[in-house]
Amino acid sequence: MGTRDQGTNGDAAEAGGVSTDGWTLPTLVRHAAVTHADREFLAFEDGRTLSFAELDSHTDRLATALGDC
Repeated sequence: MGTRDQGTNGDAAEAGGVSTDGWTLPTLVRHAAVTHADREFLAFEDGRTLSFAELDSHTDRLATALGDC
């Protein structure tokens, strides 16, 4: 199996993008929800879709519920 050099996140920042070095998964989801709120994150076989904003909302509710345990 071959490998592919994907560069580093620092390369993205140098190219004018956003560096995600040190970000956590919740931070990445929140950033995607802010920058791509209505963009489709996931499409199910039955035709339902989930946007980045909906993903963020669902993960917030899950985190709150887990914190209340």
